[in-house]
Amino acid sequence: MQDRISPKYLDIVTKSSIYKKWIEDVQTGSSQPNINGQIYSSLEIPLPELEKQQEIISEIEKCEAKIKEAQDVINGIAKRKEKVIYEYL
Repeated sequence: MQDRISPKYLDIVTKSSIYKKWIEDVQTGSSQPNINGQIYSSLEIPLPELEKQQEIISEIEKCEAKIKEAQDVINGIAKRKEKVIYEYL
């Protein structure tokens, strides 16, 4: 199967908002929603060539790195804010 789909690509697809929306649309039951195997088999995963999958993975990893950098800045500012509050109040 890895000769057709990269595990990392599949991970990206299954964490996407498109996948999550599909899950919401096909779940059955009200108290404990679930999806049976037959419904799962109807899921159509976009399957570009492995080279294109790798490009997608690379772009997603760049985005994730930028998100982490931004989160680190936000966390640092939040810590600084708490330090200022502690020092002056």
